[in-house]
Amino acid sequence: WDKTKFKLFLGPCIRQSNYEVSKDLYLEFKNYPQSLVKKSEEKYLLGIDIVLKNQLAEIGIQSEDCDICTKQSDDFYSHRAGDM
Repeated sequence: WDKTKFKLFLGPCIRQSNYEVSKDLYLEFKNYPQSLVKKSEEKYLLGIDIVLKNQLAEIGIQSEDCDICTKQSDDFYSHRAGDM
C-alpha cells in the first residue's frame, strides 16, 4: 500500500493540558518527550494526540487534527470531566 496516499484524521480526544497521568504511565511514553509535561514529582500531563501524530510521522503517514479537547468541549463526553 502507498502510505503517501493515506491520511489520518484525529478527532476529539482529551488533550495534554487536561490528561494527568502517573509516573508509571509517563515511563511508557518517555520516548516522546514533547508529549509530556512534568506537573509534580509523581504526576505528568500526557498528550496522547502528540504521541499518535509522532508515531504516524515515523512510519510516513500524514495526519490532520481537529484540536478539540473532550474535557473542555461541551459537545463531547469526557469521563475526566465527570459527564454522565
